[in-house]
Formats: sequence, structure tokens, C-alpha cells
Amino acid sequence: MLETTAAAVTVENGRITAVDTLFAGIRQEIRAKIFIDATGDGALGALAGAETMAGDENGRFQSVSMVFSVANVDLSRFEEYMNQVINVDGRPRWEVGNASTRGCIGEYWMPWKGTPQAKNLPNTVGIYHHGNPGELFFNAAHVQVDCLDVFALSRAIVELREQAFEIMAFLKQNVWGCENAYLSGFAPLGVRESRRICGKYVVTREDMEKEHSFADAVCRGAYPPDVHQGQGNVDIHVNHCYNYEIPLRAMVSRDFENLMMCGRCISAQSSAAAGLRGMGVCIAAGEAAGVAAALSAQRGLTPEQLPIAEVQTILRALGVRI
Repeated sequence: MLETTAAAVTVENGRITAVDTLFAGIRQEIRAKIFIDATGDGALGALAGAETMAGDENGRFQSVSMVFSVANVDLSRFEEYMNQVINVDGRPRWEVGNASTRGCIGEYWMPWKGTPQAKNLPNTVGIYHHGNPGELFFNAAHVQVDCLDVFALSRAIVELREQAFEIMAFLKQNVWGCENAYLSGFAPLGVRESRRICGKYVVTREDMEKEHSFADAVCRGAYPPDVHQGQGNVDIHVNHCYNYEIPLRAMVSRDFENLMMCGRCISAQSSAAAGLRGMGVCIAAGEAAGVAAALSAQRGLTPEQLPIAEVQTILRALGVRI
């Protein structure tokens, strides 16, 4: 049921029993034994009245972004610009094939580094090439807003598109290979942080950095805390290689025994969620939540009542590293 939104939740005797969905003005009730909130915004949990947390300790959210694509770029000339104009310190050669691994933190690899007329452009940029001739993707536009305020978020979408056009104008006027390029598309809005559901356990930054072990671990993560603020200021904590465990308890609501969550609405402190929101981690947590929910429904048990060794055995058989 793609393009469907949760509109209401039915709670009976402390359990979620049904979700009303909305599509094209049509409401449809879905009843289930176990529900998984993978909305990113913790929408299902909020509708049910589960305890949630939003933003960091001061209520601030990470910046939102909107990736945009640029077509008709002369990639070889773009590479020469990056290596002759930007790479003035003799760093390893910049190439579109490995651009995304170089990182642009600290303003170094930005096409507008040190350019006075670019003072209003973002402070960081990710440049990606996925194999299409003459096409690059830019992750640069940033706006910091309350991600649970629909009016603020709507204004942010407009501002992000305006930033993209400003960046495009700079590229055409200043960067080799972009003279005949054009802005060819926008990705959906990228929200890094909004609402998280409080679980039986709240993952902390210390859990990740000290690689704490959990008896009920169901997957691992390696993506470090990655905090975006303001106009693209990025703080990626890469002081060491991360290899942390994620416990099942962080995927079970403390208020509803049959409500699970995965993705960026997992139960975690803001500083920890900055890493847990990474795509690879979300994939791993999503599979773990799905397996636990299916086993719970089959056995007539709550996720917390499951024999954790059995859950781990099933996940390992599927190739999951725990």
C-alpha cells in the first residue's frame, strides 16, 4: 500500500489493535498483532500516544537537505577544475569515481572553496557520480528547522530549492565543465532528525563509542554520529572505526508491548541517533525488527518475551552479523 498515510490508531487494553490508513481520501483499517513504526517521524507511536523525544536536549533538529542532480557536465573538465583550482595542497587526485569517499568537511573539496562571491553558499557539499554520463548529484543545500512544524518544513523545501538554483548559477559561471550544465532534478526532502519513540532501552553515544555489548543485540552498526546544523556545518565523529551493537529493547516501545520501531525513530539519544540514522544501519535494524515481529506474531508472544537466542539464530542464518 504505497503512498498511504497512517491517520489514526486504535488502542485497547494497552495494546495497539488497529491502524486507520488514508489514501486518496479513502480510509482503510488494518488490524495486526504487532506493529512496526518505520515512518522516520515516529508517526504511528505519536498517534497511539506513546512517549517520544524530539530533537536534541535543547529541542533543536539537525538540518534538512535536498539532493539535486546536475546534467550535461563535462566530467573530465570538472575533475581538472577540482585538481587545479581547489586541490592546491597536493592532496590525492580528486576524481568523480571516488568523490563521495573524499568528504568535503572543513570546506576543502567544495567547488566554491575560498571564493568571495560564494559566501552565502553552504559550508559543505557531497558530490556523487552514479555512472550516468555527464551527471553529478550534489548534497549541499541545508536548512535548520523544526521538522515537526509543517509550515516551517514547507518553507524549508522552497528555500532548499532556491539554494540549489544559487549553487547551479555559481557552477555555470565559475566551474570548468559546467558552462552548459543544468539543474535536472530534485530528490525528496531529506530529514535527518525529528521524533523518536522511547523504548525499553535508549541507545547512547557512549554505547556506540565504547562498543557496549548487549545480550539482546540483533544487529550492528558502523556509521558514526553525523551531525548537520545551520548552513551545512557538519560534525562527523570519525575519531575511530565504529562497530556497535543495537539491542532489541531499543526497538520496542516502553508504552506498548506490541509496538516496535526501526529507522531513525529508534529509541536513542540525539547524539546516538545521528549515527543510527545512517542508511546501512537502518537496513540492518529494519530486518531485525521484521524478523522479531514475525516471530512474535507466529508465537503469540510480545517481542520482549521472545527467546533472544532464537531471534539471533534466525538473523545469523539470514546473513546478519551480530
